[in-house]
Amino acid sequence: MGTKSTIGSVIAVLLLVTVALAASPRMKNGLWEITTSMEMKGMPMPFAMKPVTNTQCITKKDVRDPEKTVPKASKDKNCKVKDYKIAGDHVTWKMVCTGKHPMTSTGEMTYSNGTSYEGTMVMDTEGQGSNRVHMTYHFKGKRIGDCK
Repeated sequence: MGTKSTIGSVIAVLLLVTVALAASPRMKNGLWEITTSMEMKGMPMPFAMKPVTNTQCITKKDVRDPEKTVPKASKDKNCKVKDYKIAGDHVTWKMVCTGKHPMTSTGEMTYSNGTSYEGTMVMDTEGQGSNRVHMTYHFKGKRIGDCK
C-alpha cells in the first residue's frame, strides 16, 4: 500500500469522524474550530502530518442526534462505525474499513463544558509485516462562535 493512497483514504475518513464526533449531547451548537494531527509508524521513516485546522457548523439537529453524522452514513460504504458509546462527556468508538485498504481503529473524545473537546484515534492497516501501518490521530475542538 502506498503512503499517499493510505494517507488520502485515512484523511477522507478522518474528516468524517471528526465532524461526527464533534456532535455530542453535551456539546453546544455553533461554529467549531477542529484541529487534527497525525503520526504514522511502520513506514521506512516515521511520518507526522502537520496539524490541520478546519471550521464546522454544528447545528442543533447534529447535537440532538450525533450518530446521524457518523461515517457509516457517508459515501464511503467500506467504513463502518461500531460500538459508538456516549457516557456523559466521554465518547468511544471502533471503526472497521474493508475494501482495497482494510483498516481498524479505536478512538475516544472527552468534552469540556460543551465548548471544547480533545481526543485520540488509533488506526491500523490490516497489511502483513512491513506493509502494516499504525497511525495515531489527535483531535482538539473548540466552539468559536455562532454559525453564519
